[in-house]
Amino acid sequence: MAGLSSSALTGAALNMAAHPAVAASVSGDRSSIGRLEAAIAHEGTIVQSLVSRANAAQVRENAIQAHLAQASRELVSERATMAHLTTEVRQVAISAYVAGGSTGVGLGAPSTNADLASVYANVATSRFDQVLTSYSLARHRIGVARSVLRIEGQRERTTLRQLRSAEQTANQAVARDEQLLSGVRGNLQGLLAAAAAREAAARRAQEQALARAEAAAAAAAAATSTTTTAPPAPHPARAHVRIAPRRAVTHRVVNRPLTTASQVAAPTGYLNPLRGIAGLSPERIDQGVDYSGYGPIFAIGDGVVLSTVNGGWPGGTYITYRLTDGPAAGLVVYAAEDINPTVSVGESVNADTVIGTVYGGPDGIETGWANGSLGDTMAAAAGQFYGDNTTAFGANFSALLTSLGAPGGLEQNAPSGALPLGWPNW
Repeated sequence: MAGLSSSALTGAALNMAAHPAVAASVSGDRSSIGRLEAAIAHEGTIVQSLVSRANAAQVRENAIQAHLAQASRELVSERATMAHLTTEVRQVAISAYVAGGSTGVGLGAPSTNADLASVYANVATSRFDQVLTSYSLARHRIGVARSVLRIEGQRERTTLRQLRSAEQTANQAVARDEQLLSGVRGNLQGLLAAAAAREAAARRAQEQALARAEAAAAAAAAATSTTTTAPPAPHPARAHVRIAPRRAVTHRVVNRPLTTASQVAAPTGYLNPLRGIAGLSPERIDQGVDYSGYGPIFAIGDGVVLSTVNGGWPGGTYITYRLTDGPAAGLVVYAAEDINPTVSVGESVNADTVIGTVYGGPDGIETGWANGSLGDTMAAAAGQFYGDNTTAFGANFSALLTSLGAPGGLEQNAPSGALPLGWPNW
């Protein structure tokens, strides 16, 4: 089931032309929706940019920390080298000392040992100077590198904090705008549903006035008759009452196939249950018939409510009622999906009872023949339905709605399965 289309919303708003204040509010809500959607898209782009920049800053921060760790390892290595070479120089110095200490001091001529001690001393001094110079240079180089890396790291951490804060602020703005958008959309749906309910009430008043006029005309004709023949009984009030609203509906409902024959060919005591739905648009026939639109949905005729919810259906709504009059007395009708129920289990209903309000959800509505109140349809129970095909029970219910003046659904294929013997046809 698809949600309410933009053309359906436009049709529903046009029906409120007689209520300028409501129409102005609807127009304002639509303008607000457009502005909010544009703002959310812009803020979403900002958030994406901030996330990308923050990720890049985090990568740089990680690289700086890795370089600092490497510099620390190099300094430790230089210290180890310095310690090793210092030990080596000490050993050279000790050897020189030992060699010098064993010379024959005061004999007037340098000994071989004294020469060797001098060599050791020179080597030790030179080697120590080299080690000290190398270590000093390495320590200076590593210290400078670490200072630079620390400065860069601090700068990157500051940038990262600023980016994270800006990202949080942008996300909060998106959340606020989405909350506002949800409220405006809910207000718009409420306005459209209220307008549809007012229109349905006006049509019912028109129907009742027409019925009274016809009854008065019939009574006047009977009073003025000069014959003894009993005047013919007037047509059932409901059959006449349906004519006027169907003429009005042809100006507002999408693709409603009304003909003179369909206006008068339903002497069943039933009424079109979809007559109050604004922007009514028929969709496919499967287990039942799918529609989208806004507004009140009525019972077809007299009956008793069996259920209002079932978690197995989209939206959780599954209203069923058993008909107690007409050709389909004893059969169970269901209306499911994007409907807010307004009846309760055990309640008696008739053709003027609003059983729920259709809202513009993602699934639309589906109505047809139910197999009791537990969520199963007649089409499923008979094994006719296998995913998205048109069934015999769905086509039969579509024919009933057409006979009452509603638009029939769209067949996907030749209806699968057959109806039980004695099932009513329309």
